[in-house]
Amino acid sequence: GGVPVIFPQFGGFGSLPFHGFARGLAWDLIAAASHPDDGRPHGPGDGEAMAEFVLRDTEATRAIWPHPFRASLTVHAGGQRLRVALGVVSTGPQPFTFTAALHTYIRLLDLRQTTLEGLAGLTYFDHQNGDVLRTETDPQVGFAGPVDRIYYGVPGAIVVREPGRQLWIESAGFPDAVVWTPWAGAVKNLAPDEYLRFVCVEAAAVNAPVTLAPGARWTGEQTLIA
Repeated sequence: GGVPVIFPQFGGFGSLPFHGFARGLAWDLIAAASHPDDGRPHGPGDGEAMAEFVLRDTEATRAIWPHPFRASLTVHAGGQRLRVALGVVSTGPQPFTFTAALHTYIRLLDLRQTTLEGLAGLTYFDHQNGDVLRTETDPQVGFAGPVDRIYYGVPGAIVVREPGRQLWIESAGFPDAVVWTPWAGAVKNLAPDEYLRFVCVEAAAVNAPVTLAPGARWTGEQTLIA
């Protein structure tokens, strides 16, 4: 659940542990603020709260990935909107390359009645069915079994549609999107029908890894709008 932070490696595409190390480490809270709702629909008084967290390299991270870095995670929540931004700065003398994602779990009423829009025409890497490249032909992607895909070069918003409600997912800085559902029996710590209650739609930078020169910064963000 939640939004695990995938850095500096997505999945098993490299020599690091699966999905890198950032999601399993403690981040430092460095800032937090909230604004009371003053009745205005947009602005600093709309009931928004924010928090910023930082993760820096340590002796343990350098033992498996020898690069000094500073990563930040900033979360803004208010009204019908949640925005999560991941920033990475190269703090060492050498450039480094990484992949990253925000492994966002979307709560659903019933996965079987859920569709995704905004992916038609895109090339995707089908990890579930032979690690092959395919082209998405369906304007409404539905779910009838396990799905594990990386869509490349997503041009706009992805819309999660359920009966009676929808969720818009926008991203910036993350060119790709991962769609994942394990279906029944694949994840042992789920209740028997719990796989029907979520889908992961992840803002990602996978197909073209990011390279940072010394002192350079990269930022990617994902915004959910109900």
